[in-house]
Amino acid sequence: MAIKESPSASIAAEESQIAKAVLMPGDPLRAKYVADHYLEEVVCFNTVRNMLGYTGTYKGKRISVMGHGMGVPSMGIYSYELYQFFGVDTIIRIGSAGGIGDDVKVRDVVIALGASTNSHFADQYRFPGQLCATADFRLLRDAVETAEAMGVRADVGQVFTADQFYNDNPDAGAMYRKFGILALEMETAGLYWTAQRLGKRALSLLTISGSNHRPNFIPMSLILPASPVIPSGSLCRLGYQSPREVVSSSRFPNHPSSSTNSSMPSSLALSAMERIFSSSKSM
Repeated sequence: MAIKESPSASIAAEESQIAKAVLMPGDPLRAKYVADHYLEEVVCFNTVRNMLGYTGTYKGKRISVMGHGMGVPSMGIYSYELYQFFGVDTIIRIGSAGGIGDDVKVRDVVIALGASTNSHFADQYRFPGQLCATADFRLLRDAVETAEAMGVRADVGQVFTADQFYNDNPDAGAMYRKFGILALEMETAGLYWTAQRLGKRALSLLTISGSNHRPNFIPMSLILPASPVIPSGSLCRLGYQSPREVVSSSRFPNHPSSSTNSSMPSSLALSAMERIFSSSKSM
């Protein structure tokens, strides 16, 4: 792919190549998976630093998908540049998180209403107080209403955006739960603050890939997105699994999903996407 003239050091594209709405998993290979399996007329608009970005159509709706990497600084770079340099209006993070809440289990879905954090990313704004990192209400409402219409339980509430993947404080998890935190991840606060500062829209929809206080863990390589908007956990909660999502009982014999033998028709995942796209006025 030829390097194009670009205002960004991280994204080599022209503004017209990127849709107004962008789905962003952390892993660029999951962005490729979404593009390969759910979009038509796909064009790769970025390969810089292997942070793959694609634009295509779904049922005639133009949409882009691109990785954002790990941590608030990486999310801050890509979201700022997409919003500020490439005319993007809406970013939906479709990532993974560790379960913190007592009722949050592996493969569940968490919709992030807001993000508490130990990141100092917002210090740059010199805001005279503590700036709350919150989702766009219309995107949040659309996601919640879509999940309800599908009969899917999606936990809605606060997540914690951490600067550490490995935390040396053994009491942190208990404190998070005390304050009602549902999940632990590393990017949402940065995305929400960036969107707020620039007057844009953002939402994080998270699949729980592990638990802070339970032994079961599934690598995200085995939790490929059943839908790039409502993640795979929501469908698995209904008892569905696609062949690509089946967890081998020999590799994870104690995992609660290991005994599930039913398969998820591809049409179910596609109808979930279609419902969200048609219901969202902002996409």
